[in-house]
Amino acid sequence: MAKEKDKRQDEKKEPKKRKRLREKKKSEEETKVREPKKPEETKIQEEKIRAEEAETTEEKRTEEKYAQEQMVLEEPVKVKDLLLMYILSLESKAWAYLDLIAHPETQKHKKDLSEAKFAIDAIDALYKIYEEQWSADEKKDIQIRLTNLRLNFVKE
Repeated sequence: MAKEKDKRQDEKKEPKKRKRLREKKKSEEETKVREPKKPEETKIQEEKIRAEEAETTEEKRTEEKYAQEQMVLEEPVKVKDLLLMYILSLESKAWAYLDLIAHPETQKHKKDLSEAKFAIDAIDALYKIYEEQWSADEKKDIQIRLTNLRLNFVKE
């Protein structure tokens, strides 16, 4: 009987011992002085952070690019609008070949009067062929552009 009594007392004491051990470990951890991180560890952590940021940035760029690709127009682009864009492109090429601006593709200056004349004549031909299709404002705009190109061509 004495043995059973001792066992019961030990069983009651056991949880108290565990609790005391936990508290002792906890207090040791709190009082323990933390060692400063080594420079190598800090560099490694910084590199990991940079890599994660770069990955996140790249994912955002990919998502934005995908969203732009998915953009759908409500109506198809009209042929008239395409012609106007083409005229503007030819105008840009004419200015570049007159050597009054850098070429958009190379960002370099190169003078070629025959190419400039070709671009000016192409704009004029498109304008004359589709003259009745243009609105009054569009006609005026194209005529002003052609006049400016021709005047600058003559100067060269």
